[in-house]
Amino acid sequence: MLANLDNEVIFKKAFTDKIVFTAFVKDIVGIDIEVDEIQTEKKFEPKVGHIDFSLNIFAESKDERIITEIQLLEYDHYLDDFSHYISKQQHRSSVYFNKQIYTIVILTAPYEFTSKLREPFKNEAFISRLDPRSVMCSEVLTSKHRLIFLNPYYKNSFRDAQYKDWLDLMCKSNQTRSNIKINYNKATIKRVADLINTYNLTPEDQAERKKREATKITRKLNKHHAREEGIQIGVERVKKQTIINGHKEGLPPALLSKITGLSVDIIQKIISDWQKEQ
Repeated sequence: MLANLDNEVIFKKAFTDKIVFTAFVKDIVGIDIEVDEIQTEKKFEPKVGHIDFSLNIFAESKDERIITEIQLLEYDHYLDDFSHYISKQQHRSSVYFNKQIYTIVILTAPYEFTSKLREPFKNEAFISRLDPRSVMCSEVLTSKHRLIFLNPYYKNSFRDAQYKDWLDLMCKSNQTRSNIKINYNKATIKRVADLINTYNLTPEDQAERKKREATKITRKLNKHHAREEGIQIGVERVKKQTIINGHKEGLPPALLSKITGLSVDIIQKIISDWQKEQ
């Protein structure tokens, strides 16, 4: 049985393996990279504004010319903060000076809507270049940065071959996890499967994995409760205003009770409280 790769503990266990890391970067970015160290939870000081962000995986090539970052992202919750980090932090930190940067972002939930345009992500992989373009549409190289988003949940029969095996692995490990059909003939995919097999996890890995899952569930519940509470408050405000407007028009409490579903006693109290405020 495979552990789920949308769990940061499991993800870092797999992608801090140098063989896995270099093969993944080669397939997704198209470059060969040699690294001495693969760091996790990389932070920079000073932080950007109120954002205390850390990168899941950070590695610099041995020749110090290329930086590769990999980040899991619950994009309905963190996309704005991460975008702000990308646009600010990499321009102010000397770590990034005069280096080619590749940031690979893996979305950990099925696409819903962007926070600003309210339109769904309809691609399983897309690239954002932060360099501006002239009025003649020629690219002006300023940041030397490539931002690649991967969405394993978007089903596309025309997947680019170099992405397909990785996206299948990520998606299926997060959904079924047992008897999953992935390309075990590809050595690096099989290596990841072995690394995240639950039988190969240490007791410490298992404990931290469960802790992260509990945190994720708690966050989702809090978000759900906040949304439900907000909806309820909104409904109560609408009903209260309906009662007040109806009272102004001379509607009796009994009729307002039928309209709002509230008891006559509650309606009379709302009217009484409103009259005291006038």
